[in-house]
Amino acid sequence: SAPYNLELADCEYSCSALVEEFRPDFVIVDCSLGPERSRDICNHLVQDPRLPHVRLVMAVERGQVPSDCTKDVFARIEKPLLVSDITRCIARARS
Repeated sequence: SAPYNLELADCEYSCSALVEEFRPDFVIVDCSLGPERSRDICNHLVQDPRLPHVRLVMAVERGQVPSDCTKDVFARIEKPLLVSDITRCIARARS
């Protein structure tokens, strides 16, 4: 029911395959991947020429403040993820 298209990937490989045909404006990265994997996926996404203006949103546990990708992160939202939280985050970016 959100006013945008939402696609899900369950791993880095699926994410890469999905980006072949779907060009997201926003990508939510789950920080439960661990700091190194989260940082790596963020770096790959912002450097991917297929996604020149992508905005990264980190999904974090309450109270968690990952700092490894701070320069690339547009916003953080707390888990568990709710569609309403994602919608608010995107609306703030577009206003």
